[in-house]
Order: sequence, then structure tokens, then C-alpha cells
Amino acid sequence: YRGVTDNSGIVDQIQLPAIPALYSQSPETAADSGTNYRVAIRHPSFEEQSDVQATIFDQIQTILPVMLRPRIQ
Repeated sequence: YRGVTDNSGIVDQIQLPAIPALYSQSPETAADSGTNYRVAIRHPSFEEQSDVQATIFDQIQTILPVMLRPRIQ
């Protein structure tokens, strides 16, 4: 999956497969109710960040805060 942010750094409307929300309702499966993804963030003016972990949940919008360091030219 790929996306390009807007001027605010938001990628909107990417829908990723996630473990069904029903898993969070049971004590036996609640610990496994999130789906983990690895994210890479790239911009030509900043140092790349790769292998950033994001855990998402079914039917929940996720915010992944990322701080980018300016690339030294």
C-alpha cells in the first residue's frame, strides 16, 4: 500500500486489512485484536524513516505520529 500525504502530512482513505473487531470483545483473543504493519516514510528534504511499526484496529482510524529530521545537504 502506498499513499502521499497532503500539506498537513495526512494520508487519507487508505484502508488496510485488519483483524475483525469481534476479536477485541473476547478475553481469549483481545490481546491479538490489532494488526501490525511496518511503515516507511520518505521525503527528499528529510531523512528516511523505515520499519516504523503501526498497529491498526478494525473500523478505527489510526494516527501514526512521525517526526522527520531535515536532511543535511
